Formats: sequence, C-alpha cells, structure tokens
Amino acid sequence: EVVPNLELYLDSSGSMPNPIEQMSLPVLAGFVVAKKAHRRGATINATNFSGSYESTGHTRDLKKIFDYLVTYFEGGTSFPEEMLLEKADPKQAVIITDGEFANAREVAEAIKELKSRNSKNYVTIYAINQMGSASHLRNAGAEVICGTTTDIFKKVLGKAEEVYTR
Repeated sequence: EVVPNLELYLDSSGSMPNPIEQMSLPVLAGFVVAKKAHRRGATINATNFSGSYESTGHTRDLKKIFDYLVTYFEGGTSFPEEMLLEKADPKQAVIITDGEFANAREVAEAIKELKSRNSKNYVTIYAINQMGSASHLRNAGAEVICGTTTDIFKKVLGKAEEVYTR
C-alpha cells in the first residue's frame, strides 16, 4: 500500500488566531495530522500562508514542521497554489483556513491540474467560515468542508484517521 505524502497548508492571516498568544485549534489539528502521517512513513510539507508563505519542504522532521505551524504572518489570505503543484505524488493536501482565498480562481486551476496528474492526489479544504468559492473549488476536484472551529478540528482529525491509520 502506498502512503500518500502530506501537504499541510495552514492559514495564518490576521483573522486566524495567533498560536503564540492563544490556543489555536487549527494549529493543533495540523500537529495531529502531521504526527499521524509521520507514523505511517509519509513525508510532510508544511506550508504556513497568508499574503506570503513559508514552507518546510518535504521532510520527516516533526520539530521543523511544528515550528512552521506556529508561524503567524497576520496578512491577507492568498493561497500559494504553486506549492500545491510541486511533485510528490501521491499526496493528501489538507488546507485549513477561515475564509475566502483572494486567488480562488488560480487555486481551482491548480487543484484541477493536480487531480489530473494523479488520481491518488486528494485535496481537502477545511474552512472555519463559509466560502463563496466552495462550489468552484469542489468542481475543480477538492473536498470543501465548512463549519465551526471545533467542527473543523474534529473533521481534520477524522480525515487523518481515515487516510493515515490503516
């Protein structure tokens, strides 16, 4: 069985909680999914995004991943769609955000390309608020789940259990 690599994207825009100053369920969810993927032997690329982004690159170093997840940019919400297309197939992309992507059209195109490249590539977007572009992103091939912070936390953990506990 091939274990998909984990592409973990965490929104650190100004509307997300600063994990240095308060408890952040999105960051905690990222920690848990990274740990589960790591246990199954996946490589993990953690990307923290806002108006800019920082990425670990594909690694198995959990400390490095955790350090990136607590980075806080406090900018806008622009998703680094070019990162989604970096080679490392098959992959499970987990995107945790609280709102709309400023570049939703480009994100949808990247998802289409990723899905067409390998049928084992999956993208799940967890949005703490409703997304106006949800249907467009679903049509591109992403699973889009909207809910409260607690709902999203539980659903991220459920997906991690489904994909990385077999």
